[in-house]
Parts: sequence; C-alpha cells; structure tokens
Amino acid sequence: MNSMAAADTITVYSQQGVHLLNSAMEYYRFTGATLELPVLPVGINVQQKVYNGLGLTGAIGNYSVGVHACKSDNLGGLGLWYYLGGSYSISNSVPGALGLDAGVTANIKGVLSLFDLLAGGEAIFFSDSVQLDYFGGFNIPVFAGFDVALLYSGLYSGTTHLLGGGLKLSYKF
Repeated sequence: MNSMAAADTITVYSQQGVHLLNSAMEYYRFTGATLELPVLPVGINVQQKVYNGLGLTGAIGNYSVGVHACKSDNLGGLGLWYYLGGSYSISNSVPGALGLDAGVTANIKGVLSLFDLLAGGEAIFFSDSVQLDYFGGFNIPVFAGFDVALLYSGLYSGTTHLLGGGLKLSYKF
C-alpha cells in the first residue's frame, strides 16, 4: 500500500498464517479491500479477520469485521499506511464486542533492489482489554501492482502471546 496516486486506487489483500499455541498450530486469515479516491481526504478500508481457522468465521466462530478511514504517504523511500476505525468481534465463547482499531504499516523501498522491508501492527481497544496484531518481513514486488510478503507475525491479547508466520498477497488496481 503505497502513496495515493492521482487516480482512483483499489487494493485487495489477504494475509494467511499460523501462530503456535502450546505446540499446536492456530491458523488465521485477514482479508480486506481499500479504496482511495483523490477527491476524498482519506480512503476507506474494509477488513475481515478470522482466528482459529481459514474459513469464513473460523473453527470456533472467532472473527471480526472492521471499517477504517485510512491514509497513505510516501516519505522518500519510506511508505506509510495508517488507519483508524472500528470493528465488531465475536466468538463462540465470548459475546460480540465493539472495538476501536488503530494501525500502521511501514514499507522501506528497494532493500538490495529485490524486496522491501515491511513492518506494522494494529491495536484493537475493547472496553475491558486490548489486542495487538503485529508483523514484519519482506515484501517482494512480483509484477506491477502485485506483491507477495513473507511475514513473521504475532498476536498479543491479555495473558496470551502467540508467535508465528504467514504470507500476504496484495494487488493494487
């Protein structure tokens, strides 16, 4: 997700991966789309997150849906994408909860001219807790508009801290 262009920009993305939990694997998927229009001061990002599986709602119905206002800037070789918005999270074991979401992704362009360095995270503030999703890794431009990122990822929520890795695919129209 780079600097806003002079034209309309739509970016679709999907990040899949696995976190390790007591020597077991817990799969996750984040999928979304971003619309940036030059006539608006901010873009719109819509995202769905699934924990405990890759399906529509996860193995135990553990998922969230969010809508965010977003902005991207390019400061030389550093691309920044940041957002603020809200989400609704639910699982079979916990009733639904509204959250305030804030996130940022930094992209350092052209490291060794083969790939970009990528790092980012999101904080979701609930009424009684905070959840942090974070990642870092290598973003590889495959062809114009299409990127593949190899990521280290983590999830922190209260007393739980999960570590793992994943793959993020993104395409900018």
